Amino acid sequence: MRQTTLKAALSAAAGLAFLSGPAARAAMSCEALASSALPRGVVAQSAQLVPAGSFQPPTEPTLENLPEFCRVTGRIENHPTSRIMFEVWLPTRTSNHRFVQVGNTGYAGVIQYEQMATRLREGYATASTDDGTSAPPGVPQEERLKLLRDMERLHDFKGRAVTLTTPVAKSLYSSFYGSTPVHSYFVGYSTGGFEALAVVQRTGDQFDGVLAGCPANNSAALFTQAIWTYQNYQKVSGMLKLIHDAALAACDATADGVKDGVIGDPEHCRFDPVVLTCKSGDQAACLTQDQVEAVRRIYEGPVNPRTGKKTGEQYAPGMPRGSELVWPVSQSQANGTSQPWYGMLLHNSLTFDLATFDFERDVTKALEMTRRYGAQVTETNISKFKRHGGKLLLWAGWNDPLWSQENAVLYYKQISGGSRTGRSDARAGAAEGTLFARLYMAPGMDHCGGGDGANVVDMFWPMVDWVETGRAPERILATKHVNNKPDQPVEFTRPLCPYPAIAKYSGRGDANSADNFVCAASTSRRK
Repeated sequence: MRQTTLKAALSAAAGLAFLSGPAARAAMSCEALASSALPRGVVAQSAQLVPAGSFQPPTEPTLENLPEFCRVTGRIENHPTSRIMFEVWLPTRTSNHRFVQVGNTGYAGVIQYEQMATRLREGYATASTDDGTSAPPGVPQEERLKLLRDMERLHDFKGRAVTLTTPVAKSLYSSFYGSTPVHSYFVGYSTGGFEALAVVQRTGDQFDGVLAGCPANNSAALFTQAIWTYQNYQKVSGMLKLIHDAALAACDATADGVKDGVIGDPEHCRFDPVVLTCKSGDQAACLTQDQVEAVRRIYEGPVNPRTGKKTGEQYAPGMPRGSELVWPVSQSQANGTSQPWYGMLLHNSLTFDLATFDFERDVTKALEMTRRYGAQVTETNISKFKRHGGKLLLWAGWNDPLWSQENAVLYYKQISGGSRTGRSDARAGAAEGTLFARLYMAPGMDHCGGGDGANVVDMFWPMVDWVETGRAPERILATKHVNNKPDQPVEFTRPLCPYPAIAKYSGRGDANSADNFVCAASTSRRK
């Protein structure tokens, strides 16, 4: 596989007019957008021309090398406590006739200026919203998450702010350029990943291409799993390398054919921690029976303690084999993310004793409280998006420490299976599903990057190519740098394959080069 980026390849492709054709020009002055007609409840607070060069955003470091653009700021007031803020950036001389809306991260509360700047430099008009989760005047930042008790603001955070921002941004685009975008895209990672799925599920026809990275779409699952993993991790916190090494010994080279410190097919890894059981007493190089069960529970994921079974979308699939070294992150996730979520919903407090969490009653109650407000972005009927001709590119790292990315696998199976495509044969339905949706799982990658596997990847340009040329990406290059630092040499590369295919070493050539790997079906089987 050539190391030339797809972006460079697309730049040379004559078929993509947006990279070689004339730029869109403004049809009206930037300042006039402040008084342009907008949907009810939307207020354009300012519209000003920003000269080419540097720009100092309100909450981030100075952005450099920007083209001249029209910056519109505003707010959306859709309910009495609404605090949805948005920005739309419209290039004046370099527009490629296309629009990209970028997603947020964490509990949001900010505009994603750096992401907007990246797309602006490439000629895209772009937009971002703070998801309506910024702190009201006079509320200390540390108390911002009390908004989780306000169901309307929670609804804004769980995708509504994004779907309300899109028509506003497109209206401003049309007013400014006198035309609609040739293509529209949504790009999001983590929180932005669930936002990406929210626009697919709830609007369907606003975007031609949607990129959903490491999506946090199942709130009940991810917040529950963090507590579950943390409680069990505490029992084996000093044994993680022992467990990880044993998992690698069992599965490192069984699927991909190369021993590289990464499990290439975690979904079918057969490792059972029972092989580490102490023969007599508690020793340093073995696990007690209680520790074996703790590891098994982490792999399995949360279950209803009264039935011993998972219950629908409430519970996550569990952490995959090979992810053991990232389990400590569950501590900060449980305390910093799950605690305020469940604390505000169940106790009207940002904190509570995690040891008292009830994996049946508390999960069920929170789910009942939040379901109608969009907290679960798990609807699998995306037929409107499919009819629109949209392309959904999902991707995630297998070793994501924040929640199990088996969740992404499960969601992909549901939207691409026969039951959702109108085909009676599940395999035929899955094949049809790949025409509008594809999933790429990265072995050894942590949350949207990092980790022991190849973890630097640009998914945006493969999505653009898919939408604009019809060429679905058969493999996407991922790179691993020494010490995970982009300024250091490349350690190895791997292709990311469309699920369920995995990357397999061909048996010839340098095993550190993606050129010598093929995408093929897994031959592993999990016990």
